[in-house]
Amino acid sequence: MEFQDGEHLCHQGDDGDSAFVVLSGEVAVFVDENEVARVGQYAIIGEIAILCDVPRTATLQSVGTTHILAISKDDFLKLIAEFPKVSLEIMRVLALRLEKTTRELAQARPAST
Repeated sequence: MEFQDGEHLCHQGDDGDSAFVVLSGEVAVFVDENEVARVGQYAIIGEIAILCDVPRTATLQSVGTTHILAISKDDFLKLIAEFPKVSLEIMRVLALRLEKTTRELAQARPAST
């Protein structure tokens, strides 16, 4: 799928029925209208909604022309079941995101005395 600058892949709060792989270009990630990240080629995004059965946790917006592979929930779950290396890579990406978020939260908190 091709998205032009400013087009949305999905919106925060929507039902999530697919994950996305950025084939080329860049995608901005917004939470509550605040840009929290930008991801590029080969990034896997949108997976939280299908792995956790929750609404989309972020809005994804194309930055420039972006080519995206959408993977349905069923195909995504089959992929991680059949290819353990893919599953491990997804876990690694999620763990890195959690570590970054935890670090940012710790830095944002005032030091207690």
